[in-house]
Amino acid sequence: MASFPKRPLLIGGAVAGIGVLYLLGGPQQDAAASDPNQCRITVTADVLRVRAAPALNAEIVGRLTQGQQTNAEKVVQDGFRKIDDKHWVAADFTQTVSGHDCG
Repeated sequence: MASFPKRPLLIGGAVAGIGVLYLLGGPQQDAAASDPNQCRITVTADVLRVRAAPALNAEIVGRLTQGQQTNAEKVVQDGFRKIDDKHWVAADFTQTVSGHDCG
């Protein structure tokens, strides 16, 4: 059986993870970030797992860190807030950004 070097795989995984974090919660320069009708949240946990579905056993597809802000949807299901298609976070560890409607 062939042996693959682990180091390039680890580095590639780290780069991919950073890319996901940036896309999910990096600085957003679009108009939606300042639109008061757009739901926008701040992460209150040290690290918040982004899941593929609204369930604790759903696949972890990313992570957000404390203080990070991101746009979200007004949908909350089983204690998880939808942040976009196939991306959910535990609502208890987020706070609505002042001036935005997550009602």
